[in-house]
Amino acid sequence: EGGCVRALVPRRLSLVVRARFAMLALRRATAVLGRCTVGSSVPRVALMSTARIPQPDLRKPYPAQKPKTKEERQTHVEREPVVGIGASSVAHEPDQSLDLQAVLDENPEKFAVFESGGRQYKVTNDDIVALEHLPVDIGEKVVMDKVLLVGGKTFSAFGRPYVANATVEAVCEQQVRAAKVNVFKKRRRKNSQRWTAHRQNKTVLRVTDITFAPQE
Repeated sequence: EGGCVRALVPRRLSLVVRARFAMLALRRATAVLGRCTVGSSVPRVALMSTARIPQPDLRKPYPAQKPKTKEERQTHVEREPVVGIGASSVAHEPDQSLDLQAVLDENPEKFAVFESGGRQYKVTNDDIVALEHLPVDIGEKVVMDKVLLVGGKTFSAFGRPYVANATVEAVCEQQVRAAKVNVFKKRRRKNSQRWTAHRQNKTVLRVTDITFAPQE
């Protein structure tokens, strides 16, 4: 039995793996011998069967999608109508008349999303925001005209891509530098290491007003 077990253990494996194989083969041989009667032969296939029991595939296949017909491909989804405001639009209920000035009067507190330096910022009045460096002096007024969206509690005006007649006014508070970013580069087995650091210039603004004058 010992020689049979040693023969079942693959070579060129670590001691731990070989010990596990030997224990598994010994348990399988003991189970087979326990089921056999006196004088009967032990099937060698049972002793050599050390493979794991196959597990069921739990991955569910994607349901087959029925191909669309020509009529289904030509149909268009109906969308809610919008009222144009220059280069922007305000969504509203189709069965209600929209008074733009009344809507703005009901929403004195507005928020806006504007673009600066390739990034978008959502601000409201008296917010402090740190942008990429702008060539302005401290205390100088800054007007952002690339406004992507203006909204309130009961309305939203989105631009295509920018909202017409919408600006974000701010005042420059500080010209600072961001926290240091350490950069470490290493090439393995080349005795090459390099440490560098970088601090990005930032402009801190305080938002003073958000103006929006829609056109019919």
